[in-house]
Amino acid sequence: MQEPAVLSPLHEVVVSFYAKSVSAAGISSPEDVHGMKVCRPSGYFKHDLESMGRVPPTIIRVAGKDPADCFERLKEGSVDIVTVNADTSDRMITELDLSGEVEEIIDLATIQTLHVVAMKSNPKSRVNLLRLNKRLKGLQMDGTFKKIAAKHLSASLQPPTGYPAVVLLLARLTQRGFLACVLPFGQGAEVEIQPAKGKN
Repeated sequence: MQEPAVLSPLHEVVVSFYAKSVSAAGISSPEDVHGMKVCRPSGYFKHDLESMGRVPPTIIRVAGKDPADCFERLKEGSVDIVTVNADTSDRMITELDLSGEVEEIIDLATIQTLHVVAMKSNPKSRVNLLRLNKRLKGLQMDGTFKKIAAKHLSASLQPPTGYPAVVLLLARLTQRGFLACVLPFGQGAEVEIQPAKGKN
C-alpha cells in the first residue's frame, strides 16, 4: 500500500492520562498500567498507545462514547485510566467536579501532532499540499493560527461533536483560497483539498 503524502503539522496536542487520586501515585510508566482498563473515546487515535505497547491483551481497551463518558466511568470505578487530550481533560474535570478525585499521570503524557494527508497516487496531491503549507505558514506568521487555536481549543469552547478542532483551521484556510472536505479523524477520516476557483 502506497504511503500518503503528509502536510506539515497543523497543531500539537498534549495527550494526558488520568487515574483516581488514590491510585495515580503508583503509576509512573506504561508497564504500570498492564492489565488495567483504559478508556479513550471511540474514534480517537491509538497509535500513541501502540507505541507504548499498551494494546490488548496488555490492557483492556474501553471505548467511551465521549470524553465525559470516560471520566464518568473512572469516577464510578468501571475503568482505571482515562486518556484524552489535556484541554478536554481540564474541561471535563471542571464540568464533572472531579478535582481532588482524579489526578494526571504526568509521566505518561505525550505530545502528538495533527496532520492533513493525501494519497501520493493523486497527481495533484503534492502541489495541493505545498499550497496548503504556504497558506498555513501565512496563518502562523500573521498570528491568525494562534488566535484560532486559542479560541477553539480553550477550556470553555468545544468543537462540533465528532470533529477535531483542526477542522476549524482548515475552514479558515478555505477562506484563504482552498476548498476542504473533511470527515472526522479516526472515523473513516479523509481530507480532500483543492484550490478554490480563481485562487492560487
